[in-house]
Amino acid sequence: MRSLVDTALPCCGHGGREGFWEPALIFLGGCDPVARDAGCRAQLIEEAWRFILASEERKQALAGSVRYLADLLGLLEERRADWPMLAQVL
Repeated sequence: MRSLVDTALPCCGHGGREGFWEPALIFLGGCDPVARDAGCRAQLIEEAWRFILASEERKQALAGSVRYLADLLGLLEERRADWPMLAQVL
């Protein structure tokens, strides 16, 4: 049996990026009472997926981290240009 660390795709249970059901995301969608912005929404989804994949590359190193969230945010900080929308919140 393979461990979660050995899996090729992030353990999202629904088939990776292709299995992400975009209508379930309310943020910036048709059901968002505050705003609708399809371009921004699409960019956010793609950036988030690329960030997930990058964090998967460091899964083993992060597994024993006592500062897991800080280490993930450190990755985001190191590679701000790869995820400009996500990095804006730092």
